[in-house]
Amino acid sequence: MSSDTSAGIQMVDRITAILDAVAAQAHEGAKPTDIIAATGLQRATAHRLLKGLVDGGMLELSGEAGRYFLGPRLIGYAAAAGDRFNLVERSAAGRQRLATLTEDTVFLMLRVGDRAACVARTMGPFPIRNLTLSVGDTRPLGIGAGSIAILMALPDEEVEALIAQQEADFATFGLSGAAVRRLVELGRRLGYALDEENLIPGHTAVGMPLIDRHGRPVAGLAIAAISPRMAEPRRTNMVAKLAEEVRRLESELRTLRHRSDPADHRAHGA
Repeated sequence: MSSDTSAGIQMVDRITAILDAVAAQAHEGAKPTDIIAATGLQRATAHRLLKGLVDGGMLELSGEAGRYFLGPRLIGYAAAAGDRFNLVERSAAGRQRLATLTEDTVFLMLRVGDRAACVARTMGPFPIRNLTLSVGDTRPLGIGAGSIAILMALPDEEVEALIAQQEADFATFGLSGAAVRRLVELGRRLGYALDEENLIPGHTAVGMPLIDRHGRPVAGLAIAAISPRMAEPRRTNMVAKLAEEVRRLESELRTLRHRSDPADHRAHGA
């Protein structure tokens, strides 16, 4: 093995170790001393690599707290990796139909671990728009209608575990774990997630989960508007349109997965 190859492998190993150290403290952020202790790197080497990772968008440095967090580029990579069924492209026509019919803003939220990432936003023609999320933004599962939709479709024990571990994250949005639990319970009763001015006064959103063929929620589709436009009976009509698109997309995905799942081919003797 050449010296250049060895140096390259060593660099990759060091960067991976740093990212692992930061990911291990994803919620509270990792201090430089934590990263050095976890990786065994020399201080100068660690600071040089950390600066490069921040410059490249892989990490973010909170100057106020002096801690490192996973950066937006990594979140984008995670969302791209998670979108293995190409939901962004496959939902494009449906999102446009919803935006045209309702005239409001449609969001596609993809589950990425214990968070939901906004991977698509389609705006309708109504002049007052809900732009609370941009593509690439993430939120803890349970914050926002699309994110609540994903959470409420999970088993109870998983919901409780996620709520317990994300209390601090919820607080940054002005909500408690108990409040998120109530939103999950409300969504299950209604049959759709409802975020009624929980995050922004005057704005309401409804959402539904996209369920894969194994019964797991992989994404949430949501419509957001100013609250007067979500009053009944309009809200019921919007939810009905949303449900149509969710069913259409789930049906398409089930067919595609059936064709591509090796287990299915084995089961049918292929």
